Amino acid sequence: MKKVLFAASIICSVLLSCESTRTNTSTKNDVSGTVTKLEGSWELSYIAGNDIAVLYPSKKPFIHFDIAKEMINGNSGCNNFTGKLYAEDQKIDFTKPMAMTRMACMGEGENIFIQALQKVSSYHISNDNTLNLLSATDSIVMRLSKK
Repeated sequence: MKKVLFAASIICSVLLSCESTRTNTSTKNDVSGTVTKLEGSWELSYIAGNDIAVLYPSKKPFIHFDIAKEMINGNSGCNNFTGKLYAEDQKIDFTKPMAMTRMACMGEGENIFIQALQKVSSYHISNDNTLNLLSATDSIVMRLSKK
């Protein structure tokens, strides 16, 4: 039942995104400066409060940032997703609707990953090519390593 509700919410989000992309021009993208450091693929290495080896035994989630196209895509550990990149300076927004495939997934890994992304409001890239995705209170929600 959870998976049906999750799939229905994704479909609704995708349908609503068509309208919101035409009307929402308030989010400004800064494809220069700090945001360009996001370019490329990043693989999940930590998610707050969870053991990623248990959640993702066969495939770790990843996010790919295409700065030139202002797009993101990736994999949640099970399903692929894609959407518009909303980032400026060190602020980033994953709450906007994204398209997602709908394969049946074992375990709770995908739901935990998607819910964690929804909590992210900013990021920091450290010198060792680690991307820290931070909450509004600046606590680390997820950590990803450059692929």
